Amino acid sequence: MGLIREKGGHGKMQCEYAPMLFQQMKKNYDMLPENFSEAKLNDMAYAYSGFSPLLCKILEEGDRVKWAGWPKTMLGEDLDPISDKDPRGTCIFVIGGLTRSEMALIRETLPNIALITTSALITGDKLLNNITNI
Repeated sequence: MGLIREKGGHGKMQCEYAPMLFQQMKKNYDMLPENFSEAKLNDMAYAYSGFSPLLCKILEEGDRVKWAGWPKTMLGEDLDPISDKDPRGTCIFVIGGLTRSEMALIRETLPNIALITTSALITGDKLLNNITNI
């Protein structure tokens, strides 16, 4: 969806596409809900004391619409429709990394997700080391 980059887009973090409009995404996906309950485990905002991670909100939307419009390949061919009776569940693949709390939030709030894989497990130390090495 987006990439942290230097102002002007030159250097190590050059980006070939328009940057993500975080303010618009925050509003569209209600990432900072005004009314949330830290006691309700089915509320996405409970894990982050009022903030809902963007990835989790996008997955929640996909689950809500039963992934309608999602099963398209780069070639434009439709895959088999997902059935409500399919016991296998859904697998997600996250390229770029995921935190343990995001994984736990996905598991708790989206029970149809059977498998979560990622290219990296993000910790606070790894995030700070990568930022300081830019």
